Amino acid sequence: MSFPNLYITEPIAKVMDDWDFLSERVIGKFSGFKEVGQQVVGIRHYTPTETGVVDAVSGGQLSEIWLIEPYTGLTKLADPPKPLDVGIVVGGIPHHAANYFGYWHINDRDELFIPLPPDESGQIPFLLIQQMPEKNESDRFAWYCLECLTLLFERVYPTGEKGMNGFWKAERAAVTEYNSDSRNRTCPECGTVNLEGYCWQSRKDTPAEREARAQW
Repeated sequence: MSFPNLYITEPIAKVMDDWDFLSERVIGKFSGFKEVGQQVVGIRHYTPTETGVVDAVSGGQLSEIWLIEPYTGLTKLADPPKPLDVGIVVGGIPHHAANYFGYWHINDRDELFIPLPPDESGQIPFLLIQQMPEKNESDRFAWYCLECLTLLFERVYPTGEKGMNGFWKAERAAVTEYNSDSRNRTCPECGTVNLEGYCWQSRKDTPAEREARAQW
């Protein structure tokens, strides 16, 4: 496998015999998502707490992962991740990580979650791996009514066409647009006014986004 988009500061001769994605000199390149060959890879470092795990980069606290599945509706995938407790989100299934990203993410490819055993500092390395979307495949940022699961708002990022480099800008644009008008958050079926959305990068929350993050 080749790594055409991965760069380090040392001569390749120094690291070619010990290519460790979890090494401090490499892991930062994967703090968002990185295209590696035919895969998309993200690496998170989580610090365990009494109520969940905290992302060392984004500052967000991951407490629960929820899915909206056909026929069964709202389903909890996992509590805070445990080492080697592998999780899979099937392509096309909306999933939301409570307190971590404030929307329902829908990717066209299956997504694999792999929490690893804690490192020497006690942090939990967490791998996210999926196949790179093809030209006609996308990522979606969606919001469903938290009372009745009616779709309220959705924006599509053409990942297969534009690649992962624009993913986080698309996330910020979708969250900002959704929050800009209360009509986007008002359910046309049951009338519930839903909470605002928020991005993965918690350190950039507005006050209203910070409040929403604490509630869903």
